[in-house]
Amino acid sequence: MAIHSMTGFGAAQAVVEGWHIKVELKAVNHRGLDARVNTPREWTWVESRATSLLKSRLHRGRISMHIEISRATSGALSLGIDEEAFGQVVEQLRGLLGRHGLSQELRFADILELKSLFTGSNDATQIEDEAAFDSVISEAIDRFDQTRREEGATIAKDLRAHREALVANLEKVKVLRPKLLADFRERLGERLGELGELHGVELDQERIIHEVIMFSDRSDIAEELQRAGAHLERLGELLDSEEAPLGKKLDFYLQEMIRETNTMASKSNFSALTDVVVQMKSSIEQMREQAANVE
Repeated sequence: MAIHSMTGFGAAQAVVEGWHIKVELKAVNHRGLDARVNTPREWTWVESRATSLLKSRLHRGRISMHIEISRATSGALSLGIDEEAFGQVVEQLRGLLGRHGLSQELRFADILELKSLFTGSNDATQIEDEAAFDSVISEAIDRFDQTRREEGATIAKDLRAHREALVANLEKVKVLRPKLLADFRERLGERLGELGELHGVELDQERIIHEVIMFSDRSDIAEELQRAGAHLERLGELLDSEEAPLGKKLDFYLQEMIRETNTMASKSNFSALTDVVVQMKSSIEQMREQAANVE
């Protein structure tokens, strides 16, 4: 399925060279690609690597990736706490509180803010097997991509349904188009006839023909119908294609459809035709809302 939603969620985790790596990413709609990677302070080199992987796989959306890295040890040692360093941190904090006349009690949560001072986080923060590290990120992106494909399938179904409604209504407009001219001629004849009777003037058939021709030139929507048909055909091709990304292309053709239907509405004073055009505009707006979620 070529259509991908811009929203999604994915996660993966693994142990690489004694490090437990956990990756989570999510995304919301955005006009372009805005990839943001959050990593532990000691692992800043990971950020550029993860960002490159994201940009090689994704095209649009505001992507947020969060990476957690910790020592993959078991039992009490899994915390990696140096108790001697922990005690020193506590004593220094208490000394600061006393010397500066601060009465606030020292809480464990406060000390955890400085965990880099008494945990093993200052150990070497390098992974030799970069391919294994990349695979964890790629797995998270794969799962993220799967959720986007699933949501994209639902969006594609709705887009196709709206397009079919547009095709049907465009055919109705084509049928009503000749009636537009006939309706105008009939109403013009009735109006001139009323005026003729009122003022005792004979009905001028040539004047009626002249007015009908002028109206026909002003209100003809043949070109709009042709262009709208071409746009709908292209939309159908895009929805059935394997092209990616599609969001911007879909939005372009839907904007063109809005342009054509607006022109049709402005040229028509035939209520039956206007009603159909209004229905078309409603379908297009619903498609644009859906297309805004497409990558």
